[in-house]
Amino acid sequence: EIELKTLSIITVCLNCEFEIKETLKSVCSQLSSEIVDKVELILVDGQSMDGTVETAKKMTEKLKYMGVSVEFLSEPDSGIYDAMNKGLKMAAGKWVYMLNAGDIFHPDFCLKELLDFLDKTLADVVYGNTLRKSLAYEEEWIPGPVYMIKRGMIFCHQSVFIKRTLQENHYDLSYKLCADYDLVSRLYVGGKKFVHFNEMVSVYSLEGITAKAKMVETYQETYSIRKKYYLEGNRLSIKMIYVLGLKKRQFLQVIPDGLRWKLVKMSRVVLRKKHY
Repeated sequence: EIELKTLSIITVCLNCEFEIKETLKSVCSQLSSEIVDKVELILVDGQSMDGTVETAKKMTEKLKYMGVSVEFLSEPDSGIYDAMNKGLKMAAGKWVYMLNAGDIFHPDFCLKELLDFLDKTLADVVYGNTLRKSLAYEEEWIPGPVYMIKRGMIFCHQSVFIKRTLQENHYDLSYKLCADYDLVSRLYVGGKKFVHFNEMVSVYSLEGITAKAKMVETYQETYSIRKKYYLEGNRLSIKMIYVLGLKKRQFLQVIPDGLRWKLVKMSRVVLRKKHY
């Protein structure tokens, strides 16, 4: 009987030759001879038309030489979550981790320490900290208490590790931007155990579609998921907060990046002072 890998790293990509190179370089930097047999890499490409496939194949050959199990698929898909679902069907690890093209491991992260943690924990979902970064803004994202999932995604998708057996229903493709939040909410209301791995895991680019161009649509999808799982409640105050939040995002989406992130940072400082 073949022993399961501890971790399946799934990377999806489309027309991102430079980004996939940086992501796979980051994976290579974390793999030492003592842990290569615990990790598999699954690369799902949406049939890129630039040099992504060639670059990825070249990088994965290096990983194979290091002893890493690698699977590569390149074919059309219907979006990022469809590609992730394909990766999940190919995965054989006890745990699954999504590190998409353009995202990298944090410089202080140690994959060996994480694998040791996963081998010992009784959790179903393990989530870490994230450095969120754009050309104009940078912040460390330290997740709040688990119950705050009722309000939204408390951790970055690129810093969460989920048992593979809990993802058999995969991502709901009816959500174009927040299927990851839908999955996490489903696990939360299902009583699964969440544990915080209090280390920086990844660097997440705020230049992505959900962080920038689709800010309003992301907020709307998040709200619909909260209602779906009865996380939202029906109080009038909650609905008013939603409307105000929607107006805020409509404003933030149209102003220059630098000014937007300065305003976001200022508002968070004010909220912290008010909270404490």
